Amino acid sequence: MEVEISYQGMYLIIGLSGELDQHMADQIRSQIDHGLLKEGIQ
Repeated sequence: MEVEISYQGMYLIIGLSGELDQHMADQIRSQIDHGLLKEGIQ
């Protein structure tokens, strides 16, 4: 469940940033899917 919440939070950040490339966003999605969002958040 934490992954789902983090996914929404991460998605929001990606939306606000708007400067992340499609590839970068895809990588972040992969990280979240594996529950490694700590790596994606900086």
